[in-house]
Amino acid sequence: MPPYLTDVYVSDHSCEAATTCTVIPDVDEECVNKKLAIGKPLGVFSPLNNCQTFTKNVIKACPKQKATKQNIAPVYGPVPPPDI
Repeated sequence: MPPYLTDVYVSDHSCEAATTCTVIPDVDEECVNKKLAIGKPLGVFSPLNNCQTFTKNVIKACPKQKATKQNIAPVYGPVPPPDI
């Protein structure tokens, strides 16, 4: 089957040995885990729909802290350091 006709879905890679693990500090792990619905269909493969784009979209959708008026720095002022 040509790659542009290949179905894309969330698959279970837990049986594979991890070669690297990168901690992304500002991402809510529980939210990410909820997005990893094994078997969920994601459409067909394309440059705009693949493993990398899925990962990017999940990370973007799962910030640890939701944007509010209180935690957004004004455009004209300095950006405060993150809470650690």
